[in-house]
Amino acid sequence: MLGKILIAAAASAAAMAGWDISTASYNGILAQFNMTGSPAGIFFKPDGTKMYVVNAVAEDVQEYDLSTAWVVSTASYVQNFSVAAKETGPTALFFKSDGTEFYVGGAASDSVHQYSLSTAWDVSSASFTQSFSAAAQDGNMQGLCFGSSGTRMYVSGFANDSVYQYNLSTAWDISTASYSKTLNVSVRASNPTNLVFDTTGTKLYINDSINDQVDYWTLSSAWEIDTATYSSALNVLVNSENPFGIAFKSDGTKLFVVSRANDDVTEYQLSTAWDIDTAVFKYALTEFLYVGLETASPRGLTFKPDGSKLFITSVTDDIFEYTLSTPWNIDTASFSQSFDLQSTQSDLQGHFFRSDGLKMYTVGSGVSAVREFDLSVAWDISTLNYQQNFVVNSEETSAEDLFFSTDGSQMYVLGSDSDAVHEYALSTAWDISTASFTQSFSVATQEVAPVGLFFRPTGTTMFVIGTGGDDVNEYSLSTPWDVSTASYVQNFSVQTQDDQPQDVAFKNDGTKMYIVAGRRDGIFSYDI
Repeated sequence: MLGKILIAAAASAAAMAGWDISTASYNGILAQFNMTGSPAGIFFKPDGTKMYVVNAVAEDVQEYDLSTAWVVSTASYVQNFSVAAKETGPTALFFKSDGTEFYVGGAASDSVHQYSLSTAWDVSSASFTQSFSAAAQDGNMQGLCFGSSGTRMYVSGFANDSVYQYNLSTAWDISTASYSKTLNVSVRASNPTNLVFDTTGTKLYINDSINDQVDYWTLSSAWEIDTATYSSALNVLVNSENPFGIAFKSDGTKLFVVSRANDDVTEYQLSTAWDIDTAVFKYALTEFLYVGLETASPRGLTFKPDGSKLFITSVTDDIFEYTLSTPWNIDTASFSQSFDLQSTQSDLQGHFFRSDGLKMYTVGSGVSAVREFDLSVAWDISTLNYQQNFVVNSEETSAEDLFFSTDGSQMYVLGSDSDAVHEYALSTAWDISTASFTQSFSVATQEVAPVGLFFRPTGTTMFVIGTGGDDVNEYSLSTPWDVSTASYVQNFSVQTQDDQPQDVAFKNDGTKMYIVAGRRDGIFSYDI
């Protein structure tokens, strides 16, 4: 009898495992910090406990505290200082080594602006001192840095794809700067943005915003750019598209890159100090699948029931198929093929597969209709064949995602115009021509921009993700598959990983959750 009780208890515990999003944890090691606006230049206090970012849209210098030195994911906002009076397009930032002066540059004025801080490293204590024009050398200034002694200043610009060196007769006083020499980097970099040297002045690193890479140059004579020769490059497209700001940990074992495309700072670990060939972006190693090489606009996500395949739809009106060598482990995913749905589906958003893989359904926000496809070979999207459509305009003019009950007798469409889940009954299972509208359930209280929908296989739990709150919202249904009985339970924020989530999916036992990252063009995995 005791054995039966223990078995029953174990079965009950297994049934309860998973599906509770409050217990979700991101599998990766976070090495990225999201910001708003348009971050550009970056600088760290020498001990790594403070980070400063100049924002081109906010036109200010923003100060952050790092609770763990040199770990950007621990950054918290402190305060800001506006530089709009002198520079309306700031892209570059540099501090004097003792924190009593900072310098801002940008393309609006093509100048370097100097500010004095009455309290070192406290931007609220800053006051403008003077400006220095670099317009004679470049009419589209972007980057700025200084040599360690403050007697050399360097500016980069788009106009000539060059770096310019200035000598300062009085250290850190830009009024004493005079133009010295130029390094043309166009052979390697198109639109060079910010730049930084190692502590010896014999290594120069330049962000190449067009080719999405960090270029590394070696100087035979320290701090003299006319002795620089190109050495190598680190491609950062996967994690830091459109790189602008650049900084290193003081010992050269970490590299930080500001991405204008992603509005974030990403952290790279270098196994050999100052050698960018050894740089690794931490969370790219653990449960993150980048799909940007196939599509820059991922939207919907589904898995084959055994976890050996995943499918992603895109606003390019394509569906992409990936094979997982280890089921449910997205690290093991490899691209297989794609299929163009443009002839039948405009502004493709979500999709759904029948459990046998012989039917697929799509929905798009361009024309609010559900479309039904047959697959002559299960789970092989190259065999897709369009069958019919069902218009949902009466209920929703901007359909984002869809889902079906396990028996195919109920269909659900999520819309961002109504901020609701719409339920339809199918008199013939899986045949959308037999669908009739039943009822709707509003999620507007929790989410004003819903984009992804998922149901637990039992129909007793519903999940909605959106870009309004950047979170997954969980609802309990007292009557399975009946949305009128849904009640809000809780939410789980994914904003730290991505602030434009597009869809949510779960492993079939509920122990893993997957989020489509619209900004980072990939998929994040979470353990539950």
